[in-house]
Amino acid sequence: MTAHFERLNHESDSFTKAANFDNCTNMKPTDVIKALDALAQDSRLAIYRILVQQSDGLTAGALATRLNITPPTMSHHLEQLSNSGLTESRREGRYIIYTATPTLMSQLLLFLAKNCCLDDLAESFF
Repeated sequence: MTAHFERLNHESDSFTKAANFDNCTNMKPTDVIKALDALAQDSRLAIYRILVQQSDGLTAGALATRLNITPPTMSHHLEQLSNSGLTESRREGRYIIYTATPTLMSQLLLFLAKNCCLDDLAESFF
């Protein structure tokens, strides 16, 4: 299994940091519920999926335009995703750039798979 982690390390640094199977048990059930609750809405799920694909991040305005969502609604959705830990923001000049937090999603997937199919999940990633 160590060779699998080494191969993954070369392919995706951020996932390697999150793919520590011992750490997935450190997630609190309340954190799992927050993340799942945030993703249980179609617009927030769409926002998160775009941010995962756009690793350098996007502004709220760019997301709102892409998804045809009003700015106040986009602000609400980004707040929900941020409160759940699924997204982060950083200031670049006068803009706020939003990015997905890949570590949390990886830990969430591992937490959910831990007691049922962790070996199968590990094989599919490694």
